[in-house]
Amino acid sequence: MVIKKRYLDKLIKIHEQLVSILADVAEESETDPDALKKLSMLSDSWVLTCVSLHPKTSSKILEKMLARHSPNAGEDEQWRVHIVGNPALRLSVLQQRSENDPSPDVREAALTALAKRMAQSPNVTARELFKLYTVLSKTRSVSRGKRQKAAREALLKHPKFPRNKVK
Repeated sequence: MVIKKRYLDKLIKIHEQLVSILADVAEESETDPDALKKLSMLSDSWVLTCVSLHPKTSSKILEKMLARHSPNAGEDEQWRVHIVGNPALRLSVLQQRSENDPSPDVREAALTALAKRMAQSPNVTARELFKLYTVLSKTRSVSRGKRQKAAREALLKHPKFPRNKVK
């Protein structure tokens, strides 16, 4: 198929506008999970990034996205960092990623996301909080300690945290 340059330029401009609109939809807080599911099937990385960050994206969709971007390094690694930060991701998946992801950056992001989420849970035990605090303190940081510090501070604020065990 031969397309004249001016038509190709118009098509490209329309494509860019459509992608921008779809990304805006994926970022909207009112966007429902069904729409996010449909958007997750697109191939545009901008739209998919917005879907991966949206808190209404289902854990099932996020887990499929994780599988699609594992265990490769580079750009896939950054995808996994975005995905593990999503509050909709199941805690068991975060735990698994914090222990087994091939990337230290993803493991650190998953561990800190896990700590922050557990710090907000009323059902967590003091023992679980302290264990996570200890793991965070011993983990070698990729982010120069910024992630761990924020996660440890969140754990310390939990009313069940055993402050007497911290030096």
